[in-house]
Amino acid sequence: MNTPLCNIDFHSPEVPDFNKYIQRNRKSVLILGNGFDLCAGLESKYSTFANSNYWPLNKKYPPNSLPYRLNAKKNLNTWFDLEQELFFYAHDYQSRVDTSNIEIDRKAFEDIHKAFYNYLINEVDKFEPKSNLPNLIVKFFQLLPGKDKCIFTFNYTSPESIIRKMGGELKVPVKYVHGSLEENNIILGVGDHNELHKQYHFLYKAMSKHYKSTNIVSELDAADDVFIFGHSMGINDYDYFNNFFLEACNSRKGFRPKLRITIFTHSDEDQIMIKSRIRELSDKKLQRLINMCEFNIISTDNKSALCQFIKNYYQRTYKEYQENG
Repeated sequence: MNTPLCNIDFHSPEVPDFNKYIQRNRKSVLILGNGFDLCAGLESKYSTFANSNYWPLNKKYPPNSLPYRLNAKKNLNTWFDLEQELFFYAHDYQSRVDTSNIEIDRKAFEDIHKAFYNYLINEVDKFEPKSNLPNLIVKFFQLLPGKDKCIFTFNYTSPESIIRKMGGELKVPVKYVHGSLEENNIILGVGDHNELHKQYHFLYKAMSKHYKSTNIVSELDAADDVFIFGHSMGINDYDYFNNFFLEACNSRKGFRPKLRITIFTHSDEDQIMIKSRIRELSDKKLQRLINMCEFNIISTDNKSALCQFIKNYYQRTYKEYQENG
């Protein structure tokens, strides 16, 4: 996948050499969600998995059990969010007295976990890139000024391998928030922000033996440039983003530069959903957040707007570093 996108030559004078201007070091963070994998061409949706031969819940289950509900939901909707359904089920369970399905539910959760791992391994093995856009975004991020950069991925797949298949190279450290296929330690489940019946605490991601700190909350808090690619920031990841967006509504302390937040979404239609999520995460202070920082949402299906954003970002940052370097 060496097809050029945006007609940007990353070795031309159009892309400045920021190494000359690193006296003022900005900290940059890139967040990757499932939209990154989907854009690359991986079939990593929960709905695709649920309708594949890898889906493990194929026998008859008692009504009101977790596997019964998941099967009903996956057959009812083309859009199926497995982790969200886990939350809805265990949250609704608080109003029920019958606990006879607990072992069935626990076994179903374990089976889904193993099956999803095997499904993704198979998808990665046969993966061929369908777009060079993820490579472009990663190049864009890596060439930003300053040496203090990190990538956090909420995916289980390897962004290094994906970029390599596109003819690129990922040079920035990657941290896996919920484990990786390579380490066989992927984590499925529900975020702490959501209240579950006490017998269903095994569904919490933090209860997994594989769960460990990636310092994502503190890294976001310290960042000057934050890029989010293909992450919906849904209810099960609330705890990672809540503090960041609340703090983004306030003036930055000391001599820190103005915070820049850039979100890459698939289409213009996604922008309303993303803004609604950020409004929730910022305690209904979306207007204040937009006015306190530099806030952009870029649709990746609008190639001309995306390319223009990248070119303008480079040119403006180059000018700033000439003036301040």
